[in-house]
Amino acid sequence: MTLPEEKCIAWWKFEDRLAEIGDDLTEVGAPSYDPGEWNNGFYSNIVANYLKKIGETFFTPNVFIVEQFLKCDFNIVNGVAGDGAAHNIWQWYFNNDNRAQLEISNNPAWGSYLTIRYGGANNFYFNTNAAFDVVVGTNFHYFLVYDRAGIAAGANRVRMYFEGANIFNSAVIPANQGNTNGTWVVGIQDPAVPSRVVDSVIDNMKIYNEGNCYTFKFIYICG
Repeated sequence: MTLPEEKCIAWWKFEDRLAEIGDDLTEVGAPSYDPGEWNNGFYSNIVANYLKKIGETFFTPNVFIVEQFLKCDFNIVNGVAGDGAAHNIWQWYFNNDNRAQLEISNNPAWGSYLTIRYGGANNFYFNTNAAFDVVVGTNFHYFLVYDRAGIAAGANRVRMYFEGANIFNSAVIPANQGNTNGTWVVGIQDPAVPSRVVDSVIDNMKIYNEGNCYTFKFIYICG
């Protein structure tokens, strides 16, 4: 099953920087487009090469689903990057004190996690510690459901899925994010000080302005 098309507000196949739905992205540096799950995907292993959209309003930081296929240059063991480095998949960046990001960490205490940072001093980390393993060079589907108000009738605010399986849930409630006009960044953390390059091919990324559809266990069908 798939999410209703009207809920998809951004879709990049990453054959290039252009969007199928929503706004095109801007290339920074010299990103490449290498084989992924569906033809090519965006690839970077250098912090100077990434994609972004400044002043973006499509992303609602209090409720969203972001999904993508990944093919990593490193093994993942129990949800942790096996190369000793941290790898940022995407980030919504308003400023250093207000941002959201999805990362595959090199810290066993964190695993693959979503960071919601509001107001500087208050950091809300959804540490998955999810036990999933991926061999280097393997394509896999990975998506995140976040709804600050609570997903459907339940108390969960975050659900994370790997290859269709629900691998993590959290009921932690972050502060409300009132900022909506930020920068959408793919492949690194923090466009002000680029770091934590993804070291992966990211293929067919979609964003939905919906958070209560966690019952769609495997939502992706490439169109």
